[in-house]
Amino acid sequence: MNLKFVTKYLCFSIWFASINLAFGKQILLQIPADKKLIIQFTPGIKAEDFILSWNKNLPSKSGKELLQYQKTLSERLNIHLLSFPFKDWETSEIIARLGADPAVVHVQSDHAVQFRTLPDDSWIGRQWPIEKIEADRVWDLSTGGLSSQGDTIVIAILDQGFDVDHEDLFENIWTNSSETPFDGIDNDGNGYIDDDKGWNFVGDGPDFSANSHGTSVAGLIGAKGNNTTGIAGINWNIKLMLFQISEVSHIISAYEYIVQQRQQYNDSNGAKGAYVVATNASFGADDIFCDREPLWGAMYDELGTVGILTGAGASNRGNNIDQSGDIPATCSSPYLINVLNTNEGDSKEPNSSYSTTYIDMAAPGEDSYTTKPFDRYGLFGDNSAAAPHITGAIGLMYALACPDLIEASKRRPSQTALLIKDLLLQGVDIIPGLDQYTLTGGRLNVWNAAQLLPASCEQETEAELAWEAIYPNPAYDMVYVDFLLTANSEFSMQIFNSLGQLVWENRATSNISSIVNREWVDVASWPGGSYFVRLRASGKSIETVLIKL
Repeated sequence: MNLKFVTKYLCFSIWFASINLAFGKQILLQIPADKKLIIQFTPGIKAEDFILSWNKNLPSKSGKELLQYQKTLSERLNIHLLSFPFKDWETSEIIARLGADPAVVHVQSDHAVQFRTLPDDSWIGRQWPIEKIEADRVWDLSTGGLSSQGDTIVIAILDQGFDVDHEDLFENIWTNSSETPFDGIDNDGNGYIDDDKGWNFVGDGPDFSANSHGTSVAGLIGAKGNNTTGIAGINWNIKLMLFQISEVSHIISAYEYIVQQRQQYNDSNGAKGAYVVATNASFGADDIFCDREPLWGAMYDELGTVGILTGAGASNRGNNIDQSGDIPATCSSPYLINVLNTNEGDSKEPNSSYSTTYIDMAAPGEDSYTTKPFDRYGLFGDNSAAAPHITGAIGLMYALACPDLIEASKRRPSQTALLIKDLLLQGVDIIPGLDQYTLTGGRLNVWNAAQLLPASCEQETEAELAWEAIYPNPAYDMVYVDFLLTANSEFSMQIFNSLGQLVWENRATSNISSIVNREWVDVASWPGGSYFVRLRASGKSIETVLIKL
């Protein structure tokens, strides 16, 4: 072959490769290469002597030496990089042969690794809260959207409006699978016609106004991640159920809609409804204590009973809500997680209200970069930006939970929700100075909380003490409480009213032949409201909520 021909051939190959690359095709030049091994020898063994001995006793099939020295990786640990001809042996076979040699401590193949990078969204570098709460570390485990059981995780957002066609949101908007949009029929019989994404209670229809506030909140929770566009939400692939609201009546109606969706999901084991795990409340009423809004406040227990937590931001008045009041923050529901707003320096923003009684933790919010209407992006702040970070973290925790915990979230939804809340509270980063403003003295860190999940999964697997069912709930007269407890174990069950007063108690021994136990409780004469049921056995304690109508 003459030089002129070779030159033309090479030029043609380079041109062909460039054309294919220009059209998005990847050209791989299949050049044979030796396979590489990383090997550690016992102390005193010299790599050169080992290679010489092996090559003498096991000749190469290809004519090349079987083992070839490449370089020393660690002289201290006697670790070296070797290679062998790709045609001679399967990697697994030669590793097995080498591993059986008494001169070898460990041997493994050398191979490429995957670099764990941030998503390729163009503005990810401006999203400082992601690194602050260490969501980027969690993304190595899960980017959200699906549970370990394959459930599509949903977060509901109540706000002023949403750009549902935004380039970074439209793929993550929830779709009501039981509704046929645009046919003018209430297909699922829930009282809302064409409610395929949620409902606009302000306009009383299925369409939404492209409001900046709601669009900003939605982006922080669930903007599509790793799509080369805009930003990444805390959850890359979660589904967002949307409600446009402006009045308390809208809030109650929206919460009722959400409860029904999750209740259907629990009852049908996922065949109907939606697996809503959290709602976001970047709204509220200043200078009002929750007891003045009993119907609004009661909805958080309703949500919690079916397994839904609510992430809520404090008011932007800069005052102590222990004294001034705030709703929903001052509502006593255990299913609320209230946060205040911090900046990039982990300091409380001056206009953020606070409370060591009602505010659970801080969450980053100020100058968050997020989605804006009409495919735009920009800064967002105040407690309205802090709340979506805790709400988004709730969704991400459900994506990380083990199968046993996800299964429990359908059978014992309220208890699982309280567990997720507890892990988030335990996982905060303690920040100096925040103890005078929050209950935990810390700032949200979803990575820390995620590290606590495996132990909770082990406890769930044991199932020595757990709720099975409480029905009916809400209740009018008689209610039965089913729970799991190791056979022939002593237990006590207590029920307290919202003031913490004991209203009912029973002490007994669990069933001898079954771990399923039932207690009947007559609540007919009790005042309406929330009651807390506590079960103690074997040094453990669990709680749930009973609603009396």
